Amino acid sequence: MRVLGVKGPAELFAAIDSLRTDDVSPDVKQDVLLMAGCADHYVPVSQLGDQLLSLTHARSLAARLFTEAEHAQNHCQIGNLGLSLRVIVNWLDAVGGRTST
Repeated sequence: MRVLGVKGPAELFAAIDSLRTDDVSPDVKQDVLLMAGCADHYVPVSQLGDQLLSLTHARSLAARLFTEAEHAQNHCQIGNLGLSLRVIVNWLDAVGGRTST
């Protein structure tokens, strides 16, 4: 409720229902990495596939579903942040998005 600036559970669910990307996803033209936890308590895993299908003009598209066996199945991969960070860094290296300083 604090993140969305709402005052109660009813307002929270209404605010969450208003969040969407279908109107902007076709405009995304850069490399995209989508990550999801198989037991995320906020975001249904079905949204991963839906988002993949909506990014019709992405330069490249990668997705990673984290599992209970990896201890990364929860929202933001809480339980194995090291793994999620390695996936991000490896993806950045693969798409040329990380440069040395």
